[in-house]
Amino acid sequence: METEIKMVAVASKVFSYKKKHPDAIIEEVFLGVADFINDRSVRDESTKIAMIASVNKACDMADRNRSLTEKELLKRFIEDIPQILMHISR
Repeated sequence: METEIKMVAVASKVFSYKKKHPDAIIEEVFLGVADFINDRSVRDESTKIAMIASVNKACDMADRNRSLTEKELLKRFIEDIPQILMHISR
């Protein structure tokens, strides 16, 4: 459950960043949220990997759905969490 919470938190940061910087490329977004991922409270490597995958997915969602609010994007992201986790566990 902690992993999923961290994934939602980083996705929220991505959506906020993309609203302020709509034309930002993924590298810029990663730089914008890297401190959050590297926080000492995130010790588990698999959680960090899930958070990195979340940044990628959230950035893609924000780019494809520019008209949606952050809340709507976050709701869609939460629905995709099982798929994200399944994809990275392969």
